[in-house]
Amino acid sequence: MSTEPRHARATGRLTAGRVLARFLLTIVGIVVALVLFFNAEDMFTGYPQVGSQYISWAVLFLTCATGAVAWIVDHRRLPSLDDSGVDTADRRGTDADE
Repeated sequence: MSTEPRHARATGRLTAGRVLARFLLTIVGIVVALVLFFNAEDMFTGYPQVGSQYISWAVLFLTCATGAVAWIVDHRRLPSLDDSGVDTADRRGTDADE
């Protein structure tokens, strides 16, 4: 495992695979956002012949999953803090515990 910060290792490596993955992730995000918007506007309700109650439950799960992913991504980018509020990333490799 490298001791360099994650952002230092990732800079400068723009490959076709990463661009394609970012593009596909953006498209999936747009589709998910549209489905969530349409559900908020009650577009899927009132059609029992197509199982709208199942669509509403699926979109409710998708809403929760989207919030969970946003929370995980947000907390991964935050610095790691110990219980005292000190950034533990700054203390790596030092004798701060002694």
